[in-house]
Amino acid sequence: MAAASVGVVRNEALGSRPEQPGPRQRPLSEMRRPGPAPVVNAVRVMFLRVAVAAVEIVVAVATRDTLKRELLAKTAAAHRAHLNRLFAPAFTLVMVAFVVYLVAYVLLALEIRKGRNWARIVIVVVACLTVVLSLASLFETEPAASHLVGTINAALDVVVIVLLVQRQSNSYFRAS
Repeated sequence: MAAASVGVVRNEALGSRPEQPGPRQRPLSEMRRPGPAPVVNAVRVMFLRVAVAAVEIVVAVATRDTLKRELLAKTAAAHRAHLNRLFAPAFTLVMVAFVVYLVAYVLLALEIRKGRNWARIVIVVVACLTVVLSLASLFETEPAASHLVGTINAALDVVVIVLLVQRQSNSYFRAS
């Protein structure tokens, strides 16, 4: 028969042992306040951008043969065998690097949500570079679907930049 007293749990089979405390509840004063609307929305847009980029990976894999044909058509005959041999490993390497980039992007979004200014700086720099590279890639050989998805991602990056450099965002990151 089990009987309980204050602070001690009695059980004949187990003997007596101190009661285990539950998870520590933080007082409201210690809890992190949610970020201002621009920061919250920037994180949401970042997650949307990751979803669109995942679609971009699917589009790239689905259109890789088209890309290969276009590249082979623009390559001198003497180099076609070399390009043909290197295309698959190079494509795979680019896709793996892109997935690693997306994982890092998600981790940075989570850090931004926590108010980490270093993460905001990294994302703003990376997003600026991505926008510039996306504009430059419009003149490269890529299937139209890849151009479309890349342009959508660049537009989302512009939105993230604008949201993260607003006055409310600056105040939030300064206070963190």
